[in-house]
Amino acid sequence: MKKNKPINLRNQIAAILVLLCVATSFAQTTPETKRASDSQLYSLADKYVKSAIKKNVKSNGEVFLQRNMDEYLALTNKKNTTTKKHKKSTEKHDELDCDHNGELLKEYLNRPHPSVETMTKYFTAASKEFGVPVEILMAVGQVQSNWTQVSSSFYGSWGVMGLIESDYNNQIAVASKLIKSSPKAIKTNAKTNIRAAAALLKSYQKNAAPKSLEDWFEATKELTGLNNEEMKTSLAERFFKVIKEGSKTVTLWKEIIDIKGKVVSIPSQKTIKKSTTGKGAATAATAAVDYPDALSRFTSCNYGTGRSGYGIDYYFVHYMATGTYEGAISWFSDCSRTTPSSAHYCIRNSDGQISQVVSEADRAYAQGVTGQGQWNGAGISTEHEVLATNLAMWDSQPMLNAAAALAIDVCDRNGISKTRRVTNGDRAIYGHNDVKLSTDCPNLTTARWNVLLGKIAAGGVSNAPTTITPAAGQIYVSTPVNFSWDSTISNADYRIQVSKSSAGWNNTDGFTTSTSPNSTVVVNDVVNTVKTYSWNATNSAVSESPVGGTVYYYTIRSYSPATGTSTYSAPVSFTPISAGCTVPGETSIIVDNLNATLVGTWTATSATAGYIGSNYIHDGDTAKGTKTATFTPTIAQRGKYEVFINFTAGSNRPTNVPVDII
Repeated sequence: MKKNKPINLRNQIAAILVLLCVATSFAQTTPETKRASDSQLYSLADKYVKSAIKKNVKSNGEVFLQRNMDEYLALTNKKNTTTKKHKKSTEKHDELDCDHNGELLKEYLNRPHPSVETMTKYFTAASKEFGVPVEILMAVGQVQSNWTQVSSSFYGSWGVMGLIESDYNNQIAVASKLIKSSPKAIKTNAKTNIRAAAALLKSYQKNAAPKSLEDWFEATKELTGLNNEEMKTSLAERFFKVIKEGSKTVTLWKEIIDIKGKVVSIPSQKTIKKSTTGKGAATAATAAVDYPDALSRFTSCNYGTGRSGYGIDYYFVHYMATGTYEGAISWFSDCSRTTPSSAHYCIRNSDGQISQVVSEADRAYAQGVTGQGQWNGAGISTEHEVLATNLAMWDSQPMLNAAAALAIDVCDRNGISKTRRVTNGDRAIYGHNDVKLSTDCPNLTTARWNVLLGKIAAGGVSNAPTTITPAAGQIYVSTPVNFSWDSTISNADYRIQVSKSSAGWNNTDGFTTSTSPNSTVVVNDVVNTVKTYSWNATNSAVSESPVGGTVYYYTIRSYSPATGTSTYSAPVSFTPISAGCTVPGETSIIVDNLNATLVGTWTATSATAGYIGSNYIHDGDTAKGTKTATFTPTIAQRGKYEVFINFTAGSNRPTNVPVDII
């Protein structure tokens, strides 16, 4: 290779890393984060929903799917168990709760539902009819309901688009006039609900000539229907994040919703003051939280001052089933309501963020059992953000880990047993229907309880080993490859997996649920007690030896009788040295994307780990064949050089990227 000659990479490129015995970080086709494969999503649907699917094609070509959701929702239909009434006085609101109305949700989900293809037609038609971006409509529908026509959340959001009907904001009544349809149709019909949202979005747009998606951000904030300004902004940012990063989920009817990422800027929430509220909303002055990792979002209403003589004896777990984290917090801070309800803590699904809304010294109105004020009086209540219509949300490790840590902290501080209650009155952990069987959190099954309780019993931490060598992104790794790691668990055993692709990894199964290697997972072995492993020759646990110049990923988990099985460590990439390649010294040549010559519009992102430097760039999956990125290394000495192309794997990566080495 001659001095100062360029390496030219034309677009349709996936997170490319060029190493020239040179390293450079490059782009993925879209800015999407790592997503599950189709087969993983189908398996998820099969795991949780067992009933047969019926298909009905209408004369207009619209497709509807139907299946029985009774078993999936796992609702109880029992009368309240007899519980001795507490002698302490019960105030009026101490019998109020957050009603998730699981029976109505079951009625909705048991109806025939439009297929993903039909829903896509609805979004497209509404976009054209009202002149609003289809990307926003699809993203809102994904976050609010996973494209499902659902019944009301406890705070009054309805349908695919989560349109609000409440004391402070009746979007449904307004929309019914805009589209000349009934409120009932908006609540029950997916197509009408989407049209209503599109009409509202158009009515909220104050810019007469919006030129970009960003110009619709303020209108999108209004579409949330929330009255807490911070939560309104946060939820709109989530919609725009779906637009930017894309989303891939599976419906209850075993169809995949695949929203492709698109280049868009997300306005920063830093411009929003946390104390800012809308009409009818009230947030107390910033106060110290009881749980150190919680954010202070205290409400000034919808709770009872003090404990009315009770101590803290019970820890209650609620799941939202419909609605969002932001919607719940906004609702709890709405002081215009005539029937106040609240929870002490809300936990976000995506990252485990915890907000404290009511002080532990006060009573949240969450459990609500007639004549039994002790459940609110002596209870700490938590709301977990899970959509019953988005199957993957039940297994959110960030949410579950955060929930376990919170439960441990509250229970330890108050002497509450960190186990599920056996008999009502036990100082332990409760579900809502333990004390009020007529109200339930849909699909909070025994299996889901066991996952959360297991994390609480394990101390709320993953116990995942910490990888040491090879280091992340390390190249020229000598063979045999020697792995090392650290662990906080004494006398643990370990499983190590090495894969040619990071696609499909999760912290429960690693790269595969199998205990054997395959063509992609080339090492799947058990290590007893020691924290090292050497990979070289093949055997029953190793399908191939290290191949120089190949990018591999490794992940490790621990097991001990005392702590059980940990989660897997995050995948770490490395590249073994090729035969005959001389490892350069301190004069190694690295050309990062910041030094590339670009033709066309590229966007920087750090969505998928494994890149060099601070980020990599993507082409937005647009203008194919017209964009280029040229990397020009400065080579001081003639010689034989290897060029490595390394990229973070994913199901959306192309296999036909043109690479010219000149």
